[in-house]
Amino acid sequence: MPKVIPFAIIGAGPAGLAAAIAYGKGALILESNPEAGKKLLLSGSGQCNYTNNLSNEDFIRACRKAGPFLKRALYSADSGFFTELLDKAGCPGYVREDGKVFPASLKAEHVRDALLQTALRKGAEILYETKVSEVRKEKAGFTMQTGCGTMHSRRLLLACGGSSWPQTGSSGDGYAFAEELGHTLNPVRPALASIETDNYTPYVQCAGIALYDQKAEFITKTGKHRDNGDLLFTHTGLSGPLILNNSHLLEKGDMVRLRLLPGAESIIQNALSQGNARHLLNALKAVPLPNALLEAILISSGLKPDSPSSSLSAKQRNLIITALQLLEFRISKVEGLQTAMSTAGGVLLKEVNSATLESRIVPGLYLAGEVLDYALPTGGFNIQTAFSTGWLAGISAHKRK
Repeated sequence: MPKVIPFAIIGAGPAGLAAAIAYGKGALILESNPEAGKKLLLSGSGQCNYTNNLSNEDFIRACRKAGPFLKRALYSADSGFFTELLDKAGCPGYVREDGKVFPASLKAEHVRDALLQTALRKGAEILYETKVSEVRKEKAGFTMQTGCGTMHSRRLLLACGGSSWPQTGSSGDGYAFAEELGHTLNPVRPALASIETDNYTPYVQCAGIALYDQKAEFITKTGKHRDNGDLLFTHTGLSGPLILNNSHLLEKGDMVRLRLLPGAESIIQNALSQGNARHLLNALKAVPLPNALLEAILISSGLKPDSPSSSLSAKQRNLIITALQLLEFRISKVEGLQTAMSTAGGVLLKEVNSATLESRIVPGLYLAGEVLDYALPTGGFNIQTAFSTGWLAGISAHKRK
């Protein structure tokens, strides 16, 4: 009679490790990589912004439409709980001025090691370089085909991550397993991704310019929506939280309208009325935007930055005012899954019990982390939510031992 694993966990990221900690002895993590948390090690450029210090209510609100579903998971293991667990495991946290929480060492490996060692101390086990190729539901549990042979478990957690950064092992296997077991998927697409835009040549010189608390309107094939946040100009397009947090809604051909300077008409008129500057760009120095950006806006509006400001026509002045109040970019490309920070889409939330993270379709199957259909903002939300959903799944499975 083959050995039956009480609780098998596919994936050793923050969701899988949290579930193993919560379940303890009897949990076995199956990890395809030679080490745990490979994607976690790359998060935040290796510094790992693992949560933030928002209140639970504000955190849930920031999760937008997924917030109600994630509420039970967050309250079972919120940012304070997560930070305290890491601190007790030798990885104290550091809260930055913007509320983002990092390990004090600014080393992602310390977060990973703290989670892994805590799971092992609780009695969980882990098998590395064990890729699961197939999952089947049986009468008494689940059968998994792996590189190490056939394995059987009474309960199973899919914590395989999404499809972004596939080089870290997040190859979308969890979606395939869930679908084969009877779940419905929303199409998978990049999230927390930068964009490239048409006619960007004048703005290449703006790479590295960051503007804070900007307003934008996104015109997509499914409608319009507005948001605000910090904006970053890159060598090829736009990024920063304002773009990243909405990228899962965007595709090639959509429009982004930036409202860079409310009240631009009076500001421009006052700047030009001074009459002290010979050249147009110099005349606009009083405008509260970086000089390189103003120059790019002039060029993209068909104006020469070094043209005499005195020769500016009313039509040309209105071109500048319009660009500052409604600067438009057409998207030519959304960053792909190969390099996007996370994945949107996945298992429909209505098919999962939010109070336990157990499937409503397949008894004994649990789902946590990016395999679920949510898209969260940048700033520690994804790692915290992976931990919280993994923890709740582990606690729920443990109660059914």
